[in-house]
Amino acid sequence: MSSKEVTLGEYLEDLRSQRAKLDSLISAIEERLGESESSENTTGNGRARAAHGTYYRMTIGDAAIHYLQSVGSPQLTADIATGLLQGGLRSNSKSLYRTVYNTLNIRCDKGDVFKDGAKWGLTEWQQK
Repeated sequence: MSSKEVTLGEYLEDLRSQRAKLDSLISAIEERLGESESSENTTGNGRARAAHGTYYRMTIGDAAIHYLQSVGSPQLTADIATGLLQGGLRSNSKSLYRTVYNTLNIRCDKGDVFKDGAKWGLTEWQQK
């Protein structure tokens, strides 16, 4: 009887993958609740309150780092931007893609992230 042994790194990668799926599901449910309850959740002036998510009060840089940690693998800029919006990030940017890209370039200079082709990853992943 043989069983495949799983390394700690493989186990961690699997957990991160599961967490990313759960974060996505939670965001979708929060968004759905925000839409269905918008008539109930109003402020005194009649405006609907904003739905809160994981990235609601984070900077774009911190949210992008958190998103990459939760996904556990390098991602395209567009996927990161979409994930941040789905996670509740608030932005008035005319081009969130460009803002995320520029922010990640700055974080790359700081040593937090790296760029491999068109994908961004966390520097800590390279040190494994």
